[in-house]
Amino acid sequence: MDRAAPKKSRSTLVLFVIILVLVVLGAAGRISDNADLTPAQFTKKHGSTSAEGIAQVLVNKTHPLIPATFVPSQLVVPNVPLRDNITDDEKQVSKVIQVPLQQLFAAALKDGVTLNLQSGYRSYSSQVALYNQYVADQGQAEADMYSAKPGHSEHQTGLAFDAGGLSKPECNIQACYAETSEGKWLQQNSYKYGFIVRYPKDKQGITGYNYEPWHLRYIGAKDAKAFGKNPALTLEEFYKQK
Repeated sequence: MDRAAPKKSRSTLVLFVIILVLVVLGAAGRISDNADLTPAQFTKKHGSTSAEGIAQVLVNKTHPLIPATFVPSQLVVPNVPLRDNITDDEKQVSKVIQVPLQQLFAAALKDGVTLNLQSGYRSYSSQVALYNQYVADQGQAEADMYSAKPGHSEHQTGLAFDAGGLSKPECNIQACYAETSEGKWLQQNSYKYGFIVRYPKDKQGITGYNYEPWHLRYIGAKDAKAFGKNPALTLEEFYKQK
């Protein structure tokens, strides 16, 4: 019996290895199946979000980009007015939003409103530097109310941008942007082109961020219609009810 034990141990080990391989392969299969899930379904299933440049991807304080250093597959410079000192990174956006972004700016101009792009894409490394600077200047608690931690920024997806204008330059990237002609026009019309004001007023408890009337996010024209009917709606609330 003493001699039979090693054979039994080897058999057990082989069986364990086979089971382990099957589990790994099964997991790989489930990962590949996630490509067919909507972002809302992916989030509900995993509690995190895979960023593949799709318009509905959810990115916030509890749903980081995967991987954290994600880079959109195609970044382009849209044919829209840019702020004077914009960086090479920030003048870019995901190709997914190039056409609707240009249409948005053109429609505003037709209505006598001149928008400009303050900031588009922001890389992981850029967000690291920006966030750390805010923390150093204001402290982490304050910084977390208006700046995303690296790997948690919508700017990194290339699907979000900060809008500005010329009517009151001092209100660009400020709460008073909501009272400018540009801010009012965006609030009333951006949904028609698939964009939403991502961080509405008095919704800090849901979004985790202060009111940012200048920060727009592309989610697609179909989904954005719901925000046209209810401008105070947040993306988090929308995905819960969808």
